[in-house]
Formats: sequence, C-alpha cells, structure tokens
Amino acid sequence: MIKSAVIILVLLLQTISFSTVRYVSKTGSSTEPYTSWATAADGIQKCINVSFFGDTIYVGDGVYKEIVDMKHGISLIGSGFENCIIDGRSLGIPNAGGFLINAKDSCLISGFNLMVNDRNSPSSGQNYDGYAIFAYSWIYTPQYTVTIRNNLISQAFFGIRVTYRKNVNIYDNIFTNCDYPIRIDINIIPGKFLIKNNIISDVYNTAIYSGASSISAISNNLIYLEGYYARGMEFKGLSMIFKNNIVATDTDASFAIASYDTPGL
Repeated sequence: MIKSAVIILVLLLQTISFSTVRYVSKTGSSTEPYTSWATAADGIQKCINVSFFGDTIYVGDGVYKEIVDMKHGISLIGSGFENCIIDGRSLGIPNAGGFLINAKDSCLISGFNLMVNDRNSPSSGQNYDGYAIFAYSWIYTPQYTVTIRNNLISQAFFGIRVTYRKNVNIYDNIFTNCDYPIRIDINIIPGKFLIKNNIISDVYNTAIYSGASSISAISNNLIYLEGYYARGMEFKGLSMIFKNNIVATDTDASFAIASYDTPGL
C-alpha cells in the first residue's frame, strides 16, 4: 500500500515538473520548443504539436488563420478577444462536423475572438457553417473537464457543441450571430455542465440547448433572441438549475424556455 502511494506521488511530481509554458506570437523567431516570447511559434497548431499534457500556451496579439486541433490537458490562453483572433472565414469550414477548435479532455480555452465564416445573417436564408468549438469524447473519467471562458464567438452554426462529454464549464463568453450558441447533445451517462455569465445575442434557433443525460446549472446569462421561432433555453436533460437569467426578444413567437419532461426544472 505504501509502495503504491509512493509510486503515484512520484508520477504526479514528474507530471508537474515536466509541465511547460510555451508561446505563440507574430513577432517571435518560431524556434522550438517555443518557451519564450522571443522564440515563440508563429502558429498556434505548430505550438500545440510539440506540447504535452499539463502544458500552457500563451498566444499574443494577432490574427491566426488556422484550424486548431487541441491535445489532452493543454491550456490555450489568448491575450484577449479584443486583439487575439482565430479567423476561419477563408478556410472553408464545412457545416457537418467542421470546427475551428477541436477541444480535448482537460483543456482550457480562454481569451480569443473566434470567427468561423463570412456568410450573411441566417435571417437572409443562408445558414452559417461549422462549429467554433467542438468538444467531443468517449472518455468518461470524472476529472476530465473542458473549460471555455472569456471568448468572443461569432458567425457559426454552433458556437460551442458538446457531444459525449462528461463535464464542461462555459462562462464569461460573448456569443453573437450563431444559430446554436451553446448546444449539449446526447451523453450516454450523465454529464455536468456549468453555463454562467454569458452574453448571447442575435440568436436564430436555440441559445442554450441541453440534451439527454445532461445535468446543467444555468445562471446569470443574458440572452437576446432574433429569430421568429428562436428559443432561449431548450431542455431535454436529467436535471436543471435555472436562475437569474434574462431572455429578451423583439418577436412575439420566440420562446424563453422550452422543456421536454425535464425533472428538477
């Protein structure tokens, strides 16, 4: 028993010791392993490719035109959505499964302006393509939590889409001009989702959708509905805590809340 505890402690210390801070910048020399601003990578994916579980990547000001495929346990932190932009508008991201950022287990995504495409408003009859952030996993280990915070997400069909994910925290984000800003799809076993302090505007379908087997706490969100049949909240999960949210619209046909036999609402 003592031997096992010692082995676990040594492995934990090794994990902590080998965690590395890396950098992405338009002004760095792009020299591996990108561990200073002076040697920062000139692309986000380039930096992710040399990173490992527990690493933190800081991204400086600039416009980055690339699709980002995360690794498990990486923290990706931009300088702020005012000046740190991941622009997918010229990348031809497809609607069916196309993403700007693919989030993996234990990831943090913070401080970015995410623009998926350059289509016209959905009210003109043209739907947006693709996902700004796609969080997908078949791994159900409880400690695996994805956190998405302090981002500006716009011009996407799905702002954040979660599928088969155990736990996700979504807070302090701004969503604009998305058909489905936050959508939590089917989960085989119950997953916990914290959705708070988000500003969601110009919604044409459903602002927050919480699907099967979800256990969601939704609070302090400000939602403005634009579409004639738009919905503020749509619930099909196991249990919901819903408090201190404001849902506004300028059309009589929009719904603040739609629930389908959801206990705990």
